[in-house]
Formats: sequence, structure tokens, C-alpha cells
Amino acid sequence: MHTHSGDLTARVRSGHQIITMRRPDGTTEVHTLRPGDAYRIEAGVRHEEQFPDASVIELRGVGPLRTERP
Repeated sequence: MHTHSGDLTARVRSGHQIITMRRPDGTTEVHTLRPGDAYRIEAGVRHEEQFPDASVIELRGVGPLRTERP
């Protein structure tokens, strides 16, 4: 699990990604994403990613960006 200091928008270009997000209110969301799917990770939201196959993910955000592993 880790967090980022800024908001990120991501799009799966190839392969697929499983992302688990733990919201500040304690809820957990699990998303399985395929090519063309996009999602947003808000600053400070704990999350982890899994890539079952080779994948290309496009990330956008405003930096500088810190990654923290609490």
C-alpha cells in the first residue's frame, strides 16, 4: 500500500490492472481495469496495484509527486 502527494489520472493502454483503494472512511474498492479504462486516484488515498500480465499504464498528474509507503 502507498499514497501519492497529488491527484493522478490513469488510463490502461494494454494488459490489465487490478487496483485496491482504501478510502479515508475505511471503505475498500477493488477495480479490474482493461485497455481504455481510466480512473482517478486522489491525493492521500492508500492503494496498491497488481498487473497480472505485461501492461502499459498512462499516468497524468501535476508534480513534483511524492510516493509514501505508510
